[in-house]
Amino acid sequence: MVVYDVGKHALQNITKHMQEYEVVARNHQNSGRRPSKSHNYEDVCAVLHFISNYSQEVGIPQSAASRCRDGDAPVYLPSDSTNIAMHKAYQDSCAEMTPPTRVVKYSTFNNIWRSCVPHIKIASPREDVCATCERLRKAVSDALRKRKN
Repeated sequence: MVVYDVGKHALQNITKHMQEYEVVARNHQNSGRRPSKSHNYEDVCAVLHFISNYSQEVGIPQSAASRCRDGDAPVYLPSDSTNIAMHKAYQDSCAEMTPPTRVVKYSTFNNIWRSCVPHIKIASPREDVCATCERLRKAVSDALRKRKN
């Protein structure tokens, strides 16, 4: 048997494994275990609960999903809110709970948001318009169209 680029200790481990178990694939000791940095179900549920409650309070739901997208209709949060401000509000709400809930970090908060509730979005200033503004914009565009004809 010829083995290249393997250290002495690794080669000793391979031969010891072959003597004990014959020619069988070696399994890692941590196989089947949960990673130490993974988040439990309650943490994820707390984030989702916060985001959905916040979107129900201040969000602007749209009537239907956009054209090339299936699924839930988007809910736009006001354009003056940011992901960092949302995470700060989430931290404050976790501290006020009895008993205090464990807080996830900012990147995890964003990952959970993006993967579980992608239809809840922060509106860009262009999308953040009220019904009156939208009606006036449409009236201006109709007037311009009539003027060209």
